[in-house]
Amino acid sequence: MNNTLYSQELSSLPPRSRNKELLVNIIAVCVVSIACWVGWMFTAHLFFNVLIGFVQLLLVFFVYIDYKAFSFKKYRVRESDVLYQKGFLFRKITLIPFNRIQHIEMTQGPIERQYNLATLVFFTAGGMSSDMEIGNLDADEAIRVREELIAKVGSIREE
Repeated sequence: MNNTLYSQELSSLPPRSRNKELLVNIIAVCVVSIACWVGWMFTAHLFFNVLIGFVQLLLVFFVYIDYKAFSFKKYRVRESDVLYQKGFLFRKITLIPFNRIQHIEMTQGPIERQYNLATLVFFTAGGMSSDMEIGNLDADEAIRVREELIAKVGSIREE
């Protein structure tokens, strides 16, 4: 599949969502680092020195990968389906036809609310868990996309 064909027609996420992702990753790095340092303080064992260094390097690597992967996260509501692309190292393109969509949720956590972002969660027939999530959408755009999809899915069901 040629990825450049999709890149021209897909919508990107708002730039401020990259800041939100970076903040969440930095919080995770801090929490894990503090936990490692607390473990080292109580044992003062060489193992924790090595673990602290390894964990911090690994977390910085994952923050970098997540930061680079941001520009590959794109979506598009098309004529009869929703397409979502993500992945920096490993690309994944998910396509859900409207006639398979059962339910669409819009969620916002506290950090998403701070950045005026939202996540659309898609549920399809035959599953209890979500089949696709498009995170870090502008909240107003998420509402618009959700309403548009509900209208399209409703019109398909009426036919």
